[in-house]
Amino acid sequence: MSVAPPAKRAACRDQPDSARHTVTPFGTRFLRLQSLRTPFLDVRIRRAFCLALARERLVARVLAGFGLPAHSLTMPGTGGF
Repeated sequence: MSVAPPAKRAACRDQPDSARHTVTPFGTRFLRLQSLRTPFLDVRIRRAFCLALARERLVARVLAGFGLPAHSLTMPGTGGF
């Protein structure tokens, strides 16, 4: 997550690490499916949708590369909290 406005994110990313201050936020953004409607009533469809989701591409395009693809609701290194 970034506090830089979308128009300035590319310029911020091009700065050397010593010229910017970055902080890893504790938070997860997620998509929620309406699982009480077809076709998501079938667990196989839900699982296939989850496996087909391009997390890396979502982070690159939606968050402009500011973030990490999540595979769980808790961040790595937090002990599951």
